[in-house]
Amino acid sequence: MQPKELINLYLQMIREFCQTVNAVLYLPALTEHRNSEILIELNPKLAIYPLSTPQDAHQFIQVQENLRSERNTTNELFVNVTPKNDNYFKIFRIDLNKATEISLKNSGDLQLKTNPIKIKNYCWLGLRYENNEQLNMFSENHLPTSLYKMLLAFAGSLSTYCQQWQSSLLDPLTQLFTRNELKIQIAKLQKRKQKFVVILINPNDFKQINKQYGRKAGDSILIEIANRLKISFAEHTLISRYGAAQFAVVLPFFATERNDDLAQCQKYTEQLTINLSQANFLNNTCSIAFNFGQSLNLNTMSTDITLQTLLLRAEQALDVAKLKGQNISVVWHKALVSQCKEKVDKLQGIFTTSESKDYRNMLLLWDVMSMVSVATEQKVLATNFIERLLATFAVKNIYLFLEASNDNAALIIGRQAQKQSKVDLLPSHSITEPQLALVDKCRSKISNVEIVFDENNQSSPLYAYAFPFIAQGSYIGCLYVDGSEDSLLINIGEVLLLDALTSQLSAAFERLFLQTTLKRNQELEQLRLQQELKELRSAIQFSNLVYCSIQMEALVNKIQKVAVTDATVLIVGETGTGKELLTHTLHKLSSRADKPFVLIDCGAIPDALIESELFGHVKGAFTGAEQRNLGRIIDAIGGTLVLDEIGEIPLDVQSKLLRFVQEKQITPIGGGKTQVLDVRIIAATNRNLAKEVSAGRFRADLYYRLNAVEIHVPPLRERSQDILYLIKHFMTKFSVQYHKEKLQLSPSAATAALSYHWPGNVRELQHKVMQAVIFSEGNILSPHNLALDIDGINPPKTHHNYVNTMIDQNMDTSHIKVSSEKGNIMTEQLSDTISIHTLWQQLEQQLSQQISAITENTPIVPIPLGSWLNDDLILIAYQVSNHISRQAASLLSIPESTFRRKLQKAENKKQAGLAPRPKNWSELTSLLTQLIKLDIDMIKKSKIKLLSQIKLRIPDNVSLTAQLMAVSEPTLRKLVSS
Repeated sequence: MQPKELINLYLQMIREFCQTVNAVLYLPALTEHRNSEILIELNPKLAIYPLSTPQDAHQFIQVQENLRSERNTTNELFVNVTPKNDNYFKIFRIDLNKATEISLKNSGDLQLKTNPIKIKNYCWLGLRYENNEQLNMFSENHLPTSLYKMLLAFAGSLSTYCQQWQSSLLDPLTQLFTRNELKIQIAKLQKRKQKFVVILINPNDFKQINKQYGRKAGDSILIEIANRLKISFAEHTLISRYGAAQFAVVLPFFATERNDDLAQCQKYTEQLTINLSQANFLNNTCSIAFNFGQSLNLNTMSTDITLQTLLLRAEQALDVAKLKGQNISVVWHKALVSQCKEKVDKLQGIFTTSESKDYRNMLLLWDVMSMVSVATEQKVLATNFIERLLATFAVKNIYLFLEASNDNAALIIGRQAQKQSKVDLLPSHSITEPQLALVDKCRSKISNVEIVFDENNQSSPLYAYAFPFIAQGSYIGCLYVDGSEDSLLINIGEVLLLDALTSQLSAAFERLFLQTTLKRNQELEQLRLQQELKELRSAIQFSNLVYCSIQMEALVNKIQKVAVTDATVLIVGETGTGKELLTHTLHKLSSRADKPFVLIDCGAIPDALIESELFGHVKGAFTGAEQRNLGRIIDAIGGTLVLDEIGEIPLDVQSKLLRFVQEKQITPIGGGKTQVLDVRIIAATNRNLAKEVSAGRFRADLYYRLNAVEIHVPPLRERSQDILYLIKHFMTKFSVQYHKEKLQLSPSAATAALSYHWPGNVRELQHKVMQAVIFSEGNILSPHNLALDIDGINPPKTHHNYVNTMIDQNMDTSHIKVSSEKGNIMTEQLSDTISIHTLWQQLEQQLSQQISAITENTPIVPIPLGSWLNDDLILIAYQVSNHISRQAASLLSIPESTFRRKLQKAENKKQAGLAPRPKNWSELTSLLTQLIKLDIDMIKKSKIKLLSQIKLRIPDNVSLTAQLMAVSEPTLRKLVSS
């Protein structure tokens, strides 16, 4: 319970105990500038009696001051001074100094003992009774014991209350006004429209004095300074201990002119300088220099500056005075704030002369450091920082600007007083020109800047400040704040505080930027490593199709068409032709690509176990079936099931397999429950199943079910165009795998490889190249290294020039798809000096050669030259434009959405290994690359060039022309007519 509440409670108890109408307590003023205090405890039912208001009590006290006092014989603490002409009133005069002595004896209060109360005047307690009978309960010179004890306790509480009241008014060390009391008295002067000056006085290097002489000596010096201030001015001058070692004096002006006020102010400071600076302290052992900061309150109109602003200006003036030397006095003016602030002690930004400010600053600094330590995004950190500043400073507008960097756009986060209630991203056009001008000034100077916006439409000028964010000596952004003069006038200490905060934010923003950059670089590095790993796996695992022959191109076109369906596919081909690789390709190109892919080698499973392996069994279905087995087919639910070597399945199992292929239902051995499965079926075999059916070794109905779509894989001897490409591919693969130097194939080895009939097909070629690489001792592989059986070599055949060109040792296979790396179809660029016309002529010649190579083969296998041309243009434009779709689409004169769709389609083909090109196609891509940079509308023009060359070779074959153009016949007719 607070002392004042306790006094009121005692007053109520006394009134009730004494059965009085009311009780009145009069407390004298504790300082010259304070009024006396009156507390009244009224009886609500009898409030009409005299002394029921503070005015009555004042009049009563004035009367009692003239009464003859008679001491109470019981104790000197209370003196009965009841007037003889008032029969219903009893008055006690209470000596608070006596009450303090008694309270110390009873309670041992350390606060009272350290700073005993000293009050010249007495307290008065008045009790009014309703009749004489109640008044006669007390004898003239004797108090009842119970009332005396109550009054004694009451007097002790009064002592405590007055002690606390006095300590809140006076500094216990110097007995000068406290800072809070000074503010109260200044507010009274402002209310009376009094002109005055506030002078802040600071002894220089007082920390050093405390360090040299000790804290006790420092306190003695402060007391001496206080005493010198008291004797320097009139008795009722407002003098305060403003801070730890700072003092304040408030002096009134009596002049009528402003110049006279300034002259009087100068006279005051000269008087102070003489009285303080020329004095010696600690018995003439210590001399101290002083500085003075002055703030004038000269405006007596209703728009007077606030108390906060007045004191703030005095602090700013004192800060500047400290910078200029010793015994310097500075009067505040508008241009003062920016002077010499870079030289101010940095600790002044946090530690001021105000304990509440110190606490606020420390809390703000702690909060900002906490934000910085956990920040992971620049935007979040900026938002939290601004919200914290809004809770601390009375700003009107606040913005945080961050400059654009690399891939990061410029960022503006803040709050506009008239438009927003919360912090958010702001568009650049929402910032006014004067505000942007201040930010530009901050950017150019890379230092704090400030300005006053004194616009006509504003009731008061706006003070605006900009604090830069500096990282490694470079400007990366700034903090902008503005506000009215009364709310946001920032002193040097607060500038230093905001400097410190922006410095911390600068480091945090730089750290977050570096983290973002590092993360982005790590992601790019991870992508690069993944790409390298993918290429290495491609080289080692042979996971993509490698071909360039017309036969394989036609086969791949067929696979592309059937892959998007769920039709059952039967792949037929000799051992080692790559049937398994084609099953993977079918799966990757289907809608089930992300679902399970289950391959079962039927020839590797014993006949007795194959039914259980495929369909599963229940526990106890046969001897040894100790556990339930779900079967391999179950594993492929939703995906693709490949039955390799389907011709090896026994007849008794074929009947059950037929039901699965036909109905997509399975029943485990020993089970009675049928399960329906969603599975795409692909079968592969090296047998001629038609002959197997004729021989009775394979069920005809199962054969026809499996043979919904048949894909025949030609043996290697029938597609000699692929032989040297495959050798080059496996040479590269095994050189990487076994850490060999780059190898080349001798012309004789190439001739021998083309003449060999390759009974083991691609698998045999792979093994022979691997063996040759492992045992190679030079960097050239000879026929001996390939270990080709002489009996297996046929006399050299006459190959079409389209195939013979592959013998060239310097053949380029970079366009062959063995990985997902973009741009492998690119080769060396033509000289920029070649004209567009010449380039188009060369392109026509290359197209003519490609068409001739196709039409001169028998039978003619149509190659989709139009599709190749279109895909390569898309991929080349994408690479030339640094993988920026918008620029690539612009190069080709097509919409960006169309370009993205075509790019996705072309890349899918490359990733599935379906984008091989013949060796001499690289010359054509070089021409396309050069033309894309020089000409426009390339897709349309190249399509017209291709069509014109086809019409020259096969003018009357519409069907073949459409297939070579990779369009339908109706589309071809439209193209021709246009």
